[in-house]
Amino acid sequence: MEDKQLQKQLVQRYLESKATPPELEAFIHLFQQGELDQLIEEYLNYEISEETVVKSKPKNHWLRPLAAASIALLTISGVTYYTLKQSSVDYTQVANLDRKIKKITLSDGSVIWLNRNAALQYANKWQGKTREVELKTGEAYFQVAKNQHFPKFIVKTPDHLTVEVRGTEFNVRAGKEGIQVYLEGGKVALRREKEVTELTPGQLATYTPNNKRLTVQAVKGDAWLAWKNELFIFDDTSLTQIATELETYYGIDVVIEDHLEALRFTGKISQKNLEQVLKILSHTLDVNIIHHKGRVTIRQGSATDDQAE
Repeated sequence: MEDKQLQKQLVQRYLESKATPPELEAFIHLFQQGELDQLIEEYLNYEISEETVVKSKPKNHWLRPLAAASIALLTISGVTYYTLKQSSVDYTQVANLDRKIKKITLSDGSVIWLNRNAALQYANKWQGKTREVELKTGEAYFQVAKNQHFPKFIVKTPDHLTVEVRGTEFNVRAGKEGIQVYLEGGKVALRREKEVTELTPGQLATYTPNNKRLTVQAVKGDAWLAWKNELFIFDDTSLTQIATELETYYGIDVVIEDHLEALRFTGKISQKNLEQVLKILSHTLDVNIIHHKGRVTIRQGSATDDQAE
């Protein structure tokens, strides 16, 4: 995305809620790198000028005439909020670019936990008798409050799969592999065109857009809700896989020496403290772990020899 014109188009498509899942991933990546700050500011300044200038003659547009009447941008602790006004409806779009989970409470009392690098959009005021939110990308956990004035709650996903609920708790993951919905409690109905599939607690539904198949299976719920509870859950997991998860979550480099890649670990560990994670792994696997300046080295040796610098 070195081409500034392509970056402009990416910013515009995101703020108009037209970005595809790959575009959303590109937007989040570039935003985290600080490469879109100037373009976002230019976009917002253009929108302000469009509202204040009398359009009596043609003018040079930032890209092209925009459907949104107004856009506001606010970033707090790595969470970016966009307020969009389209026709008579105000929307809030939240992009969680922080390492922490973002908790969102809607006006009806429903609560949404947004995982890292996830984006969500919802109306600031419900229309008709339906509450509707849209998971743009990433993962979110929903705790839906019952509401007699707005009995139906719908979650829209990028692959045109909708989740319909009436007071329940469930997890939705939208990624490159498709859409996955895990139901913890209550009932949900999944709709894709004319196909309707109902889930019961403990079931996981997976929709694959490539072949348009929807499968349902029983799974262990704690693994699917681990991120919300800020836990690593390892089940006979190799040290190589554990290293990958640590690198992704903490943004560190992990090096495994002395051919220890095949070591395996089973257990639950809180994600809140990296040093505690390393200490548990060190003592359980009886290896020496050294953490220094964002680099973790795992090598042979007694656990009592490990150290963090």
